[in-house]
Parts: sequence; structure tokens; C-alpha cells
Amino acid sequence: MHNVPFPTSQRPRVQYQMSPMHTTIITRPQITPIPLSGASFLALLDDLGPENTLTLLVLALTEHKIVIHSLRPAEITCVAEALITLLFPFKWQCTYVPLCPLEMGYVMEAPCPFIVGVDSRYFDIYEPPSDVACVNLDTNSITMMEEKKSISWKLLPKKPAKLLKSTLQKYFKEVKECPREDSNGGTMMSLQDPDISRTERHRKIDLAIQEAVLKLTTSM
Repeated sequence: MHNVPFPTSQRPRVQYQMSPMHTTIITRPQITPIPLSGASFLALLDDLGPENTLTLLVLALTEHKIVIHSLRPAEITCVAEALITLLFPFKWQCTYVPLCPLEMGYVMEAPCPFIVGVDSRYFDIYEPPSDVACVNLDTNSITMMEEKKSISWKLLPKKPAKLLKSTLQKYFKEVKECPREDSNGGTMMSLQDPDISRTERHRKIDLAIQEAVLKLTTSM
């Protein structure tokens, strides 16, 4: 293993075998026009679909109380980070807890806006406040109190929103045609993924989603 060369610009990917059954691929960090983070826009779109993705964006832009939950902890963090990142050039100034321990579920009682990620088992222990929008990544649903059900992606600027929705629908279809490797919410672009073409395709979709949303937010 000590003799494995480091990836270079001429050879960005290095593959070696630690055992007959285990192939590892080392790659150079991707150079992109937008800084990378722990966010996965691919996971956000895959879990919620185009309309709910845009509705979640509206909830964040209008500073609502948002709880993102799933039985897959890694997925919660990826989606929460994606939502925060998509607000650019705006910035979330309120409480943000990407993955809240169940023992601290009482933070949902805060009177201020927040974005909190939590395991879905939270609902077996606590009753969420009525003014909280609950985003379920496992069922592709957003639950809100009756008075707030009018909040949707249609509140966004009409022309840019329709264009963005159309773009997201296109990429959503691509994601479904080329499903993510880890259905349990693992890293979308694993360095150990032997299917490099799929990994590269997912990376491009991930970046394209971010760029598409950026065009909307910068037009507001």
C-alpha cells in the first residue's frame, strides 16, 4: 500500500486492490466553480422530488421552523447542508442543527425560526409544535399546519421558478434512471465506487442542480 502513487493532474484516479474482493479508487478533489461542502443536492432532489424541493426552499427563504427527518442519519445531514447552501447569496441566520440528538428534541420548542435535522424516532417521543414544517425524506412529504398549506413553490418569482422546476424535473428523471449506489443514505460519490461513469454522472447532476437554483436566488 505504501507504494501506491498519489493522484496527479495527469493521472487523477489511482486504483489499487487491497484484496481480491476489495478495489479502492483514490481521486483528486474535484475542482468546481462553486465551493464543495457536505451537501448533496442529488440526495435532496432524489428524496423530495422537484416540487417539494422548491417548497422546502420557500420555507427556508421565508424563515419558517423546519424539521428534516429520516431513519437515515447521513441522509438528514446531506439534505440539511444542501438546503443551507442553496440559500446563497442569502444566508440562514437562525438556529441550525443538522442532526439533533433525540435527547435534545426539546429544541423544537424554540420560538425562533430553525432548521433542525432529527431521526424519525423523534415523533415516537415528542409531539412537534403545530407551527413546525416536518419534512420526511423517507416518504417524500412535507407536513404543515392547515394555515400554512398555501406555502408552496408557486410563491417564488413566476418565470424563474417555472424554469427551475423544469430543470429539476429533468435531473430528477436522470437520477431515477441512474439510481444512487447507497440506498441507506451513504456517500453519493464514494471513492470506492467501481462504477466511475455513474459517479461522474452523479457529480455533474449535483453541480447542475446547485447552479440551477443559484440562478433563481440571484434573480430575487
